Amino acid sequence: MYRSSRTFLLSLVAASGFLFSAMSQAQITLNVSPVETGTVNIAGVGEIDSRPNCRDSCLTYSATDSQGGSATFTASPDSGYQFLGWTVDGSPQGSNLVLVLGPYPSVIPQTTLTATFDKLPLDSDSDGDGVYDSSDQCPNTPSGATVDSAGCEVDGDSDNDGVSDSADLCERTPPGESVDSRGCGSSQRDDDGDTVANNIDRCPATPRNERVDRAGCGASQKDGDSDGVSDSDDVCPATPANDEPDAEGCGATQRDTDTDGVNDASDFCPATAASEAVDTDGCADSQKDTDSDGVNDALDQCSDTQPGESVDENGCSYGQRDDDGDGIANAIDKCIAPPGNKAVNTSGCTVVQ
Repeated sequence: MYRSSRTFLLSLVAASGFLFSAMSQAQITLNVSPVETGTVNIAGVGEIDSRPNCRDSCLTYSATDSQGGSATFTASPDSGYQFLGWTVDGSPQGSNLVLVLGPYPSVIPQTTLTATFDKLPLDSDSDGDGVYDSSDQCPNTPSGATVDSAGCEVDGDSDNDGVSDSADLCERTPPGESVDSRGCGSSQRDDDGDTVANNIDRCPATPRNERVDRAGCGASQKDGDSDGVSDSDDVCPATPANDEPDAEGCGATQRDTDTDGVNDASDFCPATAASEAVDTDGCADSQKDTDSDGVNDALDQCSDTQPGESVDENGCSYGQRDDDGDGIANAIDKCIAPPGNKAVNTSGCTVVQ
């Protein structure tokens, strides 16, 4: 590595295990301008002769013919300087320089290589950190980073929450809000992962992947009709207050246990058999006893039995029966005897009787 002018011999030699296939040499004068403002490195060659107390020409580098005999010259500016480019015998060559020897017998004329550097402007700030390049000891500071007077990044705490910016996952914590080790306050955290921050989340333990409303509550956490059954399990989501809901969230006005078309709250006969016609009270004839004689209407052949009268299995009292079969009820039949085929009068008697 060089920081000032040197002259040396650059030779093409045989690689290890190879015979000479060609011989090429170049007498090189390398200049650093101005001196001590930058560094020049040479890659692709090896130093084979550097005797002390000898003139510059004793310094010899080799480039093997198996590699094409190339030497790459790279220039790096010191802090506060910039690299302007290379010249070869006064001709500009750009930012990188590769010198190739051979592979053929030749002697390149003496060649002068010059790496030119220049001072950066005093007000230049290449990395935009607020420290001029001439004083910047860390010239490649990331954009937006906090730096010290030397231009080197420091770990700040921009929201003053006690957690350094490099470890702070919540950069704008409100003033005075307590934070966790990640620098996040309750207004910034979302512990149940439902996208609603803790400080406004009314349901802080929402099951994973359950959709929530603006309050952070999922269907399994809400009870819209306040019947004690969550919305996700509620078969009847609009149960009236005090309607005695069952485990499925259905109140008596919403249930129809016997499926007779009359809800349980209005059904006086809650166990109507399937397919039986019912009245507005939810009762079929088999469930009613209109005359309260102990025989249901479906079987009662005498539906108007008076209270207190004893009846037979057909729901008929003695007075309602027609024991002699003459078409006149016992209660008004004055001749209770089989008339045979004879006609009877309104009293149940034949002419003879």
